[in-house]
Amino acid sequence: MLGSLYNLVFTDVSQFILFPIYFLTVCLATWMFANVITTTLSRCLASCPIDGKERVFFVAVVLGLLLLSGSGIIIQFNHDWGRFDVFNFILCLLAYQAIMRWSAVSGLLCAIALSSASIVVHEAAFFWLAPFTIGFWLWTHRPTPVRVGTALAACALLAGITWAVSSATYSDYVDYDTAAAAVRDRADFPIREDSLAVQFRSFEENFAYTAERVLVDLLPVGLALGLIYLLVYVSFVRSLAAPEDRFWSLGMVIWLLACFAPLALLVLGHDHGRWIGMINCNLALVMLAQLTRRPERLARLPWGVIYSFLLMVVIQVALGPMGKTRLFPDAAFWELVAQIAG
Repeated sequence: MLGSLYNLVFTDVSQFILFPIYFLTVCLATWMFANVITTTLSRCLASCPIDGKERVFFVAVVLGLLLLSGSGIIIQFNHDWGRFDVFNFILCLLAYQAIMRWSAVSGLLCAIALSSASIVVHEAAFFWLAPFTIGFWLWTHRPTPVRVGTALAACALLAGITWAVSSATYSDYVDYDTAAAAVRDRADFPIREDSLAVQFRSFEENFAYTAERVLVDLLPVGLALGLIYLLVYVSFVRSLAAPEDRFWSLGMVIWLLACFAPLALLVLGHDHGRWIGMINCNLALVMLAQLTRRPERLARLPWGVIYSFLLMVVIQVALGPMGKTRLFPDAAFWELVAQIAG
């Protein structure tokens, strides 16, 4: 999307213009996410008794580090510049704030509008923002039959928008060879043929291409590790649930299932690290939403949970970003895994 808008204004595609834009976008996403974290944790500090503030402050710092060091969030955006993920994460944060602060009707309308915008950025967002925001809205305002029906209608509307956006492809307007030649002439940097070719594949061709590459670069091992990583975050979500709340309520079950909707992209595109990263973003916001509803919960966390947060910070730093086709590409242990497997 950014490249398309840029092409409307400039005749040449220059990395010296695009890179600063990408950098500023990542900075904006980082600032917005950090702002949501600090605002939420400040409320937790304000809700705790004076004699327990030192402990809560320590827990808040650890939790903040946990979320900011998430392998699929900020460090992923810094690792993989220029993707639609960072733009849609910004829209996700805006929708999160709107649903949290506004009325049920206003929050839902804003969620639909921002989800529609994210689908225009990239149709894969139908499996990210759309389910996450609708699930969050149901959890926030309780899933009554009327609201569930409204949510389904909203999902149907967003599905229609996704179909309309995805039905139009570059091949409808120009053939691959012509487009490749035009891009090479206008760009001042090398063009990756596979990155351009994906824009011209049909749904069936992209599915087949993904199936062919599913075993490349020890991907099953990486996916197993990524899913274990996400289950750890689910356990963190569970630990933040207050005893007086029913964790496995209908609203929470719907929302957690919605958080894992990007798993559908595993068979539609081979950038598997990015799809797992989207779920990491979702679960991080679930944790913050729980603390917003019950800020006093932070002061009641057992030390075992707190130390597990701290351990996860170390693990996330060691694993590095989620990556693209191979999960955690910067993790040093991959060399050992390759030797064992080979």
